[in-house]
Amino acid sequence: MMKNQSLATVFLTVYLGLSTIAEAQAIRDPQIVRQRLAGQHLEITHSGGVYGYSYFYSVHFCASGSYIADVQSSRTTYLGNHEEHNERDLGRWEVVFNQGQSLVVYRSQFGQTNAIPLILLPVGRFWIGEGWNISPQGRAQCN
Repeated sequence: MMKNQSLATVFLTVYLGLSTIAEAQAIRDPQIVRQRLAGQHLEITHSGGVYGYSYFYSVHFCASGSYIADVQSSRTTYLGNHEEHNERDLGRWEVVFNQGQSLVVYRSQFGQTNAIPLILLPVGRFWIGEGWNISPQGRAQCN
């Protein structure tokens, strides 16, 4: 459950720093965003910060509205200790439109609900903020 809280904090930070250029170009129709996201396997990475945090998410967005996410995070403390965390999360997802922004709302098996701002650019790529990389990996593997 702690992972979900830190994930929400990370994405809230990204949300507050979204580029106005990307927002101006965004496809805002939640149906189009959902259609583009459904059935996709995405790898999402981010690293940086004072303690050298690294995040790696492998997320399967099933067309049924469920998701499977493998989450890896690591950091190096100021004493040089290396910490790693791996977790699998399952749940439900949907795309909503709120205050001019497309949000992926996900409800984890752990009982938490979070929202991630997601921008679909006209070229068909997703964007969530500077320093984040989203790489399509093909079709989602959903059972």
